[in-house]
Amino acid sequence: MSKGKKVVSILMAVTMAVVFSGCQSNKNAESSSQPATGTEATASSAQSAQEPLVIKHFYNYDWFNTDWTSSPSGQEIQKQANVKIELSKATSGDNTKLNLMVASGNIPDLITTNKDDPNIDLMIKNGIVLPISDFIDQYAPEIRKQSEPEVFKYYNYTDGKQYFFPSFLVTPYDLQQSDYNAVSGGDGVSAIRSDVYEAIGKPDMSTPDGFFNAVKAAKGKFPKLTGWYFGAFNKDLTFFKAGEFQGYMFPATQFGIHVYDVNADGKLTSGVRNPKFSEFVKFMNKMYTNGLMSSESFVDAQDIKEAKKQKGDTIVLSGIVNDFNETVKTQDNPEAGWVPLPYFADGKYFKDGSGWTATLVSKKVAEPERLAKFISFMTSQTGRELDAYGVKGVHWEMKEIDGKQVPRRTPEFQTLSETDGSKYQKETGVSTYFAFSDDYIHGRMAALTDSEKTDYRKSLESIVRPHKEADIALGLIHPLSTSEEGIIQIKLNELSKTYYPKMVMAKNEAVALDTYKEFLKKAEEIGLAKLEAAWTAKYAEFK
Repeated sequence: MSKGKKVVSILMAVTMAVVFSGCQSNKNAESSSQPATGTEATASSAQSAQEPLVIKHFYNYDWFNTDWTSSPSGQEIQKQANVKIELSKATSGDNTKLNLMVASGNIPDLITTNKDDPNIDLMIKNGIVLPISDFIDQYAPEIRKQSEPEVFKYYNYTDGKQYFFPSFLVTPYDLQQSDYNAVSGGDGVSAIRSDVYEAIGKPDMSTPDGFFNAVKAAKGKFPKLTGWYFGAFNKDLTFFKAGEFQGYMFPATQFGIHVYDVNADGKLTSGVRNPKFSEFVKFMNKMYTNGLMSSESFVDAQDIKEAKKQKGDTIVLSGIVNDFNETVKTQDNPEAGWVPLPYFADGKYFKDGSGWTATLVSKKVAEPERLAKFISFMTSQTGRELDAYGVKGVHWEMKEIDGKQVPRRTPEFQTLSETDGSKYQKETGVSTYFAFSDDYIHGRMAALTDSEKTDYRKSLESIVRPHKEADIALGLIHPLSTSEEGIIQIKLNELSKTYYPKMVMAKNEAVALDTYKEFLKKAEEIGLAKLEAAWTAKYAEFK
């Protein structure tokens, strides 16, 4: 989902170009898919002569597939790295198992959890995990060269040391590469039923007024259809945390509203203070009071949204890129598909590139050097390709398309991935052991060359890509949930869940704006200014 968006330009592009030149040379080496040497690709001969290193690895996700070790990808990784991985996982989604581990001080060799998990702070304070920066520098310094610079730039603890390895970072460099899937399946986009669009003469819908007038005209011709629906995007909405806000708040991003504004003086202020926010409130209220938007958008879960999309119950659907392609038709008219709609001029879709998981190393690990060499293998070209693509020659191969060498699935597994993605993942082991995954490597498989793209896909990319930005720092400035500012943020998020529907469903524009002012006043009383100061201070550390 939209994990993000920003109101400043892409992370100091000119300055970063120098930094990324080193990154580019590294990634060019990776994309060549030539066998690597030394510690970068396979275990050393001395290590391979040893018994496999047993690695106990806990994933704090109850849905994680612990059978990955018997998959082709898992088997090949363990063989080449000379390890035996023993996986365990959470038994519920509430951190119970990890909480008990941390409380006891008994943790496995590796723990992978969300990068914002409060248990990370506890593990560091309790002294049960190693600083991964020191660990790598002592035993496998090549990991720094095999990773993007940002991996070791943004994640230092208060003592100046980094304690976890982050996965799936998205950098400005990544977004600029033609062989990276810059427009991902979770990016926000809206689409209109093609038959309805034809019936109203295909009007321009690239402005708020154009959008409103088009939906109103369509509703007049098709009164049984819902005008505009975006269920699951606004369920459990929050205004004050990037991941939540961008994923569930696509309509607001159309107005260029982000969780924060980075001002010229370097201070960060909440997006709810942005003058455009009142314009957004007026637009949403206008859509609702004119009967062009259903209140169900605020309560429906993903499965209900999917069912309504398939039935074609709505004129305009706001969803994600994966919701739409040329084969998706409505049940009531097999000829009717979905026409992607342009962003509004101010639209900015922020990609929170700060990553997903954090992997920590236990202080009690028995063979730290061998464990470090395993991480080195997983961050090498060979390890990353096994993780992201599977076994070369079986699951994928390098192909020349449009004059470029690109990774592509073999025909058998391409078909399986298209017809049953879950079965494909289980049978190959691809993208399952994601603790050290690199988003760029994963994105290269999904990034189609021009000749591979359908006209529909080109249309989607032309809509989303110009409005997409990334700033890793903006995804990392949230205070700990147990801190004073973190508690303020939690309270503000709860406040937004209450007031957002009130603003939208107010009886008229005047009441909607009064409700918005009341919301701002209560936010100030809770401590919004203090939270903004904490954001500003943390952001300054990265700049």
